[in-house]
Amino acid sequence: MAVCEQRSAKNRGLMPSIVELSTAPRSNLKKRNINMKNLLSLQQDFQNFLLNKSLDIEKHIVASEQCNANIRLAIYANAYVARLTEVLIKDYPALYMLLGDEKFKKIASEYIKHHPSCFRSVRWFGMYLSKFLSEDNNYKTHTMPIELAQFEWHLSEAFDAADSQVLTLNELLNVAAEEWPIMKIKLMPSLRMGYLQWNTLSFWQATQQNQINIEPAVLEQQSHYLIWRNQFHVKFREASREEMVVVEDIMNGNNFAAICERLCEFHAPEHVALIAVNLLKKWISDGIIADTYTNRGIYM
Repeated sequence: MAVCEQRSAKNRGLMPSIVELSTAPRSNLKKRNINMKNLLSLQQDFQNFLLNKSLDIEKHIVASEQCNANIRLAIYANAYVARLTEVLIKDYPALYMLLGDEKFKKIASEYIKHHPSCFRSVRWFGMYLSKFLSEDNNYKTHTMPIELAQFEWHLSEAFDAADSQVLTLNELLNVAAEEWPIMKIKLMPSLRMGYLQWNTLSFWQATQQNQINIEPAVLEQQSHYLIWRNQFHVKFREASREEMVVVEDIMNGNNFAAICERLCEFHAPEHVALIAVNLLKKWISDGIIADTYTNRGIYM
């Protein structure tokens, strides 16, 4: 079980003075005849410059002897990419260690071009990185960076997921015997699951000790993991294939009888009911079950 727990450019006179609306005196604003429509146009021109290299913004830039308009705009353009790259490094520290500074920043630059930030918060900016890597021909066979990106994003999602009460064993035992076949299970909102072909978990664990002495390697057989949050602690553990299959069935809304039927693919029919109950007990101990319910209501 693992628990996740200089002088500025502006001071040197280099930062752009793009109609400094927030600090300009009211009299200056009147002289420039700026209204809200002009402000919107100004913001759109500036965004188009950052995202599409449009130069419509140049006419609004105040040049100086020390720095012309092109240089001032370049400062903002570079800062935009640099800040978003920092966000990706913080969201994917293990991936950064795997790829190295140069390769990671190159990927980040391309990612920013294809997935410009579209949220008010940068929290969700990196959500498409694993998918972006999966579309890169460089990682069609060496898929560990994709797996690692997905794993790290799952950790972040689990931490930010909605809170929920955790089902107790006594509450499970209070379910009437006749309701068990149609009983369904509500998992914690933070639960995430994944499949691995590489020694991704071992590498991630090594990075938590600031070590990168583990070489990427393909596993002899596919590995699986579950990630969830227990109060303020994000946890993960490896899971068996049958456990993953059952979790998928639960996520698809299957009831206890259907779960037992699925377990018959792995065990003799006369044993599956007990095995299913033991799985429930294990998940209650882990803290990944929120509720049990039927179409008639929720047991709590």
